[in-house]
Amino acid sequence: MSSKFSGCAQSVRRRGVARRAAGLMSLASVLIVAAPALAEEAELPGTLEEVIVTAQKRAEALEDVPIAISAYGGQTIEKMRLRSVEEVASLAPSTNYKNQSPAAPSISIRGITSDESGAGSESAVSTYLDGVDISRREGAQMAIYDMDRIEIVRGPQGTLFGTASQIGGLSLITRKPQDEFGGYLNAAVGNLDYRRVEGAVNLPVSDVAAFRLAGFHEERTGYIENKAAAGGDAQDYMGLDTTGARASFKFEPNDRFSLTAVAYVQHDNPTGTQFTSFTIPTPSLGYADYYKETYQAPRKPSNFERNVYGGTLLIEAELNDKLSFSSITGYREYDYQQYFDMDGGFVPLVDSDIANETSGFYQEARFNFSSGERLQGFAGVSYIREAVDETIGLTFSEPIFGILQSGVWVLPNGQPSELVLPASLGITLDPNRREYREQKGRKADTSAFVDVSYELTDQLTVNGGVRYVRNERRFVSNQPAVGQSGLIKLGVYSAVSSAVAAKFVALDPTFSATNPRHPLFTSYYSAVQAALPAAYAAAPKNLLFAVTNGALDGDADFDAVLPRLSVQYDFDNGLHAYAGVAKGQRSGFLQADSKGAVAPVDPEQLWNYEVGLKGAFDRIRFDAALFHYAWTDFQTMELIDPANPALGQRAVNAGSASATGFEFAGSFLLATGIDAFANFSYLDAKFDDFKSSEGDFTGHRFRISPEYQAAVGLNAERPLSGDLTGFFSGRVRYQSKIYFDNENVAPKMDKGHVFVSGNLGVRNEAQGWSVRLFADNLLDEEYLLDAGNSGENFGTPTAIAGAPRTFGLELGLQF
Repeated sequence: MSSKFSGCAQSVRRRGVARRAAGLMSLASVLIVAAPALAEEAELPGTLEEVIVTAQKRAEALEDVPIAISAYGGQTIEKMRLRSVEEVASLAPSTNYKNQSPAAPSISIRGITSDESGAGSESAVSTYLDGVDISRREGAQMAIYDMDRIEIVRGPQGTLFGTASQIGGLSLITRKPQDEFGGYLNAAVGNLDYRRVEGAVNLPVSDVAAFRLAGFHEERTGYIENKAAAGGDAQDYMGLDTTGARASFKFEPNDRFSLTAVAYVQHDNPTGTQFTSFTIPTPSLGYADYYKETYQAPRKPSNFERNVYGGTLLIEAELNDKLSFSSITGYREYDYQQYFDMDGGFVPLVDSDIANETSGFYQEARFNFSSGERLQGFAGVSYIREAVDETIGLTFSEPIFGILQSGVWVLPNGQPSELVLPASLGITLDPNRREYREQKGRKADTSAFVDVSYELTDQLTVNGGVRYVRNERRFVSNQPAVGQSGLIKLGVYSAVSSAVAAKFVALDPTFSATNPRHPLFTSYYSAVQAALPAAYAAAPKNLLFAVTNGALDGDADFDAVLPRLSVQYDFDNGLHAYAGVAKGQRSGFLQADSKGAVAPVDPEQLWNYEVGLKGAFDRIRFDAALFHYAWTDFQTMELIDPANPALGQRAVNAGSASATGFEFAGSFLLATGIDAFANFSYLDAKFDDFKSSEGDFTGHRFRISPEYQAAVGLNAERPLSGDLTGFFSGRVRYQSKIYFDNENVAPKMDKGHVFVSGNLGVRNEAQGWSVRLFADNLLDEEYLLDAGNSGENFGTPTAIAGAPRTFGLELGLQF
């Protein structure tokens, strides 16, 4: 992977621009103006780079693929300094990637968001790493370094990317060993104590075999100050701390056979995830500025730690001129632990702890074939096996919960109100009560697929395919008894005492349970005490997770047939048009309700209809698509009981929805050494019929689905003197208003934003070194990654803010 470039990516805000930003843009304008005049002095590209993709399981030029796809090669990733999947995805039309933590990315393509978590959850967007499905949310977020390319495919791709690609997929393809010695090393420092080191070395060991080793480390202090930090908790939230390494080996004895083995590891240990409450005041009775601060008060220090291990074996064999075989075998496992303050306030109300262990095996075997000059395609089978073991705990304060039931939150001095019971009741309220749920999810997906392209004429091609898939699911839920909750005992006491008091009032209307001097009071009190043991025994033991008295399990199978059909026309002048229809599906799954009972949620399905136009010329490449999809039985979350949000949420199949949209992406060679890009998308994505326990959301927009998105950028390079070359890369991105849940109300929303990022520097071609300045979110735009979150189950929705302006210096060495 070339390290001639290193870049940057992220956002923009309309405050005064610091001198760093002014200098950056000034040098950029010099480069842009001067480059055309001096272009003849340098050996710089005079045509746009051809992009080769493998979305259709064969190497093709991007413009020849009759689907909506964005692809970013390793050179582009370096040139623009894209350092995360989130940054890459932000440049693709109709695509959003919000990363709260390494185990909680929210991926949205064409308005459909894949961010469900848990042992039984399913994805709507596929994520593949070197051809291996890693779609489960908790393990899908992988660091990108030493990349060959990243492909983002939009629209259902069941025949190409499996059942999780209901609305699209991300394919991450790492750099493989080459036949020449070489490598690179980049080191960067910046504000917020930012540090990043990345490098790779390629080691040929013979004419037919080579190794490649790559690694990186990135860290940054958090940008959210925790003003309630105590007891060893982090002073800042939303920091970074990730280390990764990858080793690959390639054996290619001839041009008809290759074997590549890849092993990787990644460790994430960032500071805690921010949850700033919208509703809990600060100790001064104000409200926190959730773009900058939080008042989280976990009972013990917040933490997040994740370990990912994996290996992949790729085999390619050309059996003859018309038939080839490929095999992809992958195994990976990850574990993560997390402890956090769920309510996001300075009151120790609710904390959560999660422990997750997941392992998965993937196997795909495929034959690519051709017949004559007009027919080509592939057919194969795939198998996915996955096991998830997860424990979710909630630690909460019964004294505070008790006072919340009366509608009181804080006293005038801002201190938390707590329910205090007289000792005579004999009931203790636990301020640190922990209840928990143990879950096990098991899945096996077996599928067979075929996809064929046939040239009816030299200009007209028909593409069609189908995948049959069988999803087997098993789910186990166990909610152990912790011991009877004091609040439950209080409720029992209240009910028993009221019932007994009513009987004594019937005997004597002057009786009052609050008057110990009444002649009947002693008899009343004795009757209450006699009735309590049986009443306590009959009452529930847990407050939040109903006791299951052992593990409850269930299993279910879901079958699907997922076709796609398209027609492509080549105008012989650089233009290609296509029209297609495809079916997408997110698998059904199993879940536990508030009582721990296991029940199925049906699959959700959509049909996507699309027409597109692509153009490929020496100086301009573009693709445009107009699409409409209809969505039925969509899976969404709703409160089990809106009157008692503490019972949590459940997944349901709810009604129908549809979306209509337009996408455009173009690349332009403005002059030798200067190229630009422009992307735009419009999306009208709404629920057609959606009535849930929380209300009627018909006509509301989908979660994280902006109506408009746009991005423009420019890359320029020019000779300076001798072996020195100056380079610049900058981009501006716009995103309109988004909502974070089905209600479509403030504050669980984010206004439209403009983001600006860029980098500029110089490199020495002969000596291989480079130096550059970079900046993300150059204008310091304030924005949200998410809002609502788990705290909403306890009446206190929370906010998670995006990163402010970041900037720094990076040194690079290529050898």
